[in-house]
Amino acid sequence: MKYLLILPAFCLLSFISVAQRNFYHLSAGLGGGITQNQGDLNSPEAKSLLTGSVDYYFSPYINTGIELQFGKLYGQETKSYYRFYQNHYKSALLITKVHMGQFITSRRIPVGNKAHLMNVFKGIYAGTGIGFIANHQKGIYREEQNRTTGGSNKNNDVIIPFTFGIDNSASNSRFITGIGYQAHFAMNDQIDGYYGSENRGDFYSTLVVSLKMKFGPLGIF
Repeated sequence: MKYLLILPAFCLLSFISVAQRNFYHLSAGLGGGITQNQGDLNSPEAKSLLTGSVDYYFSPYINTGIELQFGKLYGQETKSYYRFYQNHYKSALLITKVHMGQFITSRRIPVGNKAHLMNVFKGIYAGTGIGFIANHQKGIYREEQNRTTGGSNKNNDVIIPFTFGIDNSASNSRFITGIGYQAHFAMNDQIDGYYGSENRGDFYSTLVVSLKMKFGPLGIF
């Protein structure tokens, strides 16, 4: 009778050990990509961007982290009057991301192409948060008697980021590679250095390829 009880318990423990996975609670990484601003000027151009990030993982698929951006934003006016700017900005953001893997479960462990396809879907994520941007106009067109060229060369603003992308969080690798698009909505209208006539917040976006390394204490998912 004792052996009949031990056998089911052993099978249950074996199933649990297969279903669970270890994960690191921390990661740090770098990224690079392009930026583009959608402000008052009608002809923006893509510019370069560098990022750095540190994240804490509540599970392999939910993380909150700090992201630093060092980038450029450029645009010019080509319709009614000539204006241009080049903003060398810095920003710090607190962002929470949730991956599809947090919601995908399977009673059977997939193999082959099904396993690869499932890992791809598990790596899709979306997130949001809050941040601050420090704007610094290194080159901008001004005219003393022209109010349409008025504005601030240096200022700070609150931004709300919305992000989505895909990475290999579903793999057991200590390195996370991914690509993500991020939209940033500013509370004011000073990213391009000009006071806007419509009194609406500026908007800029980034497209970044990143590489992160996991480390720190282990958790079980």
